[in-house]
Amino acid sequence: MNMKYILISIMLGLPFSLKAVEPSIIELSKLSFAEVLHFIGSCEMDYDTAAVVDLPGSKTCMFSASGTVGKYRIFSNPNSTVSIRVNQKLNTGDGVRFVPKGRITTSDASFEISSNFNYQVNSGTSGVVDLFIGGRLYIESDLIPNTTYELDIPDGLDWSVSP
Repeated sequence: MNMKYILISIMLGLPFSLKAVEPSIIELSKLSFAEVLHFIGSCEMDYDTAAVVDLPGSKTCMFSASGTVGKYRIFSNPNSTVSIRVNQKLNTGDGVRFVPKGRITTSDASFEISSNFNYQVNSGTSGVVDLFIGGRLYIESDLIPNTTYELDIPDGLDWSVSP
């Protein structure tokens, strides 16, 4: 049903119905630290500005002044309770560990989040919950040069919607 039909129905007093939204999530931008050196070290990306800085004593991200913040959008019905948990990516033998940090934003609220905690937020009047992810990247063993490593945030993101 399009907005034109709803508007005409309201103006003419005709009955109409709106369907509930099927909760879903989309990736608006994929998290990327850009160019990372292949040796042991660590760096952090700011989830608001995408600025990447090496942590003290490290040169791992010295060629990446900025990366790409991971942005995700959850759609739900307005004023639903959305539960969100962003999990750490542990070093599973690939030498890479990632500790997410970010922000949840709705039409009614905005607050910081850390990894491995459960958060509940009201989806607000829009029914849309935006999630912005940065965090700390740890290279814990030498990596293979000229190889792409992916941090798959959607797999590390647990979410559900309750009416």
